[in-house]
Amino acid sequence: MEKTIDSNMPSLSGLEGLGEADTLESSRILGVLLSLAGEVFVLKAEVKRLQYALKESNTLNEAELIEAEKSNNFSEWFKQEQQVFSETLMRPFVSPDEADNVSHLMRNNT
Repeated sequence: MEKTIDSNMPSLSGLEGLGEADTLESSRILGVLLSLAGEVFVLKAEVKRLQYALKESNTLNEAELIEAEKSNNFSEWFKQEQQVFSETLMRPFVSPDEADNVSHLMRNNT
């Protein structure tokens, strides 16, 4: 059974009420996707800003940046970062809930 949006519940993502069938979960997911898309945009702009600054100050050119990508230091960092990123991204799907099982406290024992 799908959860429906409670009209008394405060907005969590600002996206509630998109349609009768829209669930709170889909609104949260869309909110996360929009947030991540914004982060990607900001990071792309930051990288481009740094590239322009390096190029205009004659610190590094495009060929030197391409060479740096081939370095052992970058390759090692990238491999480790990719592993950490993958594990972090998949943790909710492959690891059990890390919270203590307190379901016995929720039972009505009267």
